[in-house]
Amino acid sequence: RPRIYVYEVPAGLRRTCGPWRLPEDLGDLVLRSDHLEPLASRAELFWIYGCPNGDTVMPMLRWVKRSKPWWNASVREGVPRHILAVGHEEGWAEVWQLLGRWLQSNGDHSNREHSWNDLHPASPTRQLASLQLSGTSDYVPDGVPRPRRGVSGNAPCRVCFQPGKDVVVPGFPGIMDYPNSFGKPASASLFARSEKHSRISECERIARSEPHSAVVSRKRKPTLFFAGAVQTKTHGPGLYEPSRVVLYSCWKNRSNEHGFVIRQTESVLISVNSWEVEAGLNGLTWMRQASLCAVPEGKIGSYGHRAIIAMMLGCVPLITKERFSHTFFDEVIDWKQLAVHVPPDLMPSLPAHIAQADVELLRRRARRMSRRLLWTSLYGMCHLREGEGGSRDAFDTLMEVLRKPRRHFSLAPEHLQPRAPEMLDELNGWLRDRGGEQCTHGYQCFDKHRRSCG
Repeated sequence: RPRIYVYEVPAGLRRTCGPWRLPEDLGDLVLRSDHLEPLASRAELFWIYGCPNGDTVMPMLRWVKRSKPWWNASVREGVPRHILAVGHEEGWAEVWQLLGRWLQSNGDHSNREHSWNDLHPASPTRQLASLQLSGTSDYVPDGVPRPRRGVSGNAPCRVCFQPGKDVVVPGFPGIMDYPNSFGKPASASLFARSEKHSRISECERIARSEPHSAVVSRKRKPTLFFAGAVQTKTHGPGLYEPSRVVLYSCWKNRSNEHGFVIRQTESVLISVNSWEVEAGLNGLTWMRQASLCAVPEGKIGSYGHRAIIAMMLGCVPLITKERFSHTFFDEVIDWKQLAVHVPPDLMPSLPAHIAQADVELLRRRARRMSRRLLWTSLYGMCHLREGEGGSRDAFDTLMEVLRKPRRHFSLAPEHLQPRAPEMLDELNGWLRDRGGEQCTHGYQCFDKHRRSCG
């Protein structure tokens, strides 16, 4: 087991996470666990307790560096040993972006002077190992233009997840795609009185669908289900999500012939064309019967955690993210045994990839792993029965990951593979080069600034 020392950060250097509670809840669980090591000299890892708020995180880290020897010793040894749980959508990189107001003018926010090699999100020798909700390791290789929306000026990435150092963890009740045990708000009763609008929790809704029988008792139709916001219009660099747009562009108009259900739920006309707006539907009902459920990134970044509820309902995740996007605990969970991965550059040949997959085998394997994606020791078992989905929960799985020594970052083959262009007006040409002519028939219009028009 990993031996973890928890810094007793002074109260004046901490602020509550509020509703973004996971960092504090995880810290409390470590303090109550057998992994707690009271003697820092015997510890393998050092946990920084508290919430990384923009106005307190730098003073907190300064205290860690100056009051104890372990940070500087770990930097000298070249081993990342300091753990920080981050509740922000884009992890430590989002915190660093918020720090721009303090560091932009003379604080070397972009790390051009290498004064933040131990903290800058993109630095390969960053000392912090971030437990975060996004696994997007979006580094571009040398010789490739830097992203327009990097974490800081001239940075090679925006989210900067570092495999082998950082860890993608599930979310928590109250955020998108993590099942909660709380009823819908009272305002829901103002709009309808039907059962689908009643004040029952997401976990109760899942339980009513009898997920324990989802492996054998299901229609297995549609073959693929996706309902979500697809922003087909962009107003700046990076402001579209390839894992959603490419699936939609390639297969929306041919969904019937392949047994797909693809539903556009975005209704804001600055982001979609008026003819693309569709009525909503009950996603849980469709996921309970479908064979595969698409798992993209969030509509513009965000969480992209749909695999959790899909697996609970017996729907095999079809991951449409880029190859460099990592999934929960993938150092110890082999997602090739649980899901199908079709990145944007392979999306034009989606039916062939589905045909090659043993969906029923993947479904049975995934069902046995569902507990490992839930913080049952923190937030309850949701719909799971005793012993269902295994015996270990997400905290046990996290500790299994942290048992492996953290390591500094270097580019991997996944960073050299084809990826969708950053600008939407380049997407159609990129798809044609990959045999995706049928994906380029949708309406597109751009102004001289390369923004969507109309």
